[in-house]
Amino acid sequence: CALPILIKTWNNKVSLYISLTEFARNKFINSSLNLLPEKIVVKPNSVGNVEYSSFCKRENYFLFVGRLSQEKGIDVLLKAFENKSIIIEIIGDGPLKPLVEKMSANNANIKYLGYKDKSFIISKLKECLALIVPSICYENLPTSILEAYSTGTPVIISDIDNLNEIVLDMYNGIHFKTNDPDRKSTRLNS
Repeated sequence: CALPILIKTWNNKVSLYISLTEFARNKFINSSLNLLPEKIVVKPNSVGNVEYSSFCKRENYFLFVGRLSQEKGIDVLLKAFENKSIIIEIIGDGPLKPLVEKMSANNANIKYLGYKDKSFIISKLKECLALIVPSICYENLPTSILEAYSTGTPVIISDIDNLNEIVLDMYNGIHFKTNDPDRKSTRLNS
């Protein structure tokens, strides 16, 4: 396993690396791979053309789209919306699906929609007040955020590194404290 590092395969045999964000680029530069900074360029993902949606046509709910797993912060999201009047619609599948189904059955404001195709997701992004991304681990460049932006939908994220570089607090979204379902953004009340 150490052989590729010892013979510098990553620097001698690869002419260029592509990173999705500056954050990821810096992680690679500072890793044990000893990659040369000039060999790593940033080229973000993109999404296709999507019809922009007026914010005046929005419905009164928030949206989560993603894998139903611990690292995506789905349990944090569920705790934040438990026994509240604010509606959250959840799209996705994963190991915490039984927890999501249980919370949906016990809380009228938590609506689990299951796994859905891209056109359904885009239609929901055009209707919701904001996309919520409660991740508790580093994300690279979530497609759901790009799709939200393409539809004119604001994004609410946990303030974890990298996400907080993609979503700028009070510019194109709102940050909240990572892994804290009870903490509300002080900016929401101002």
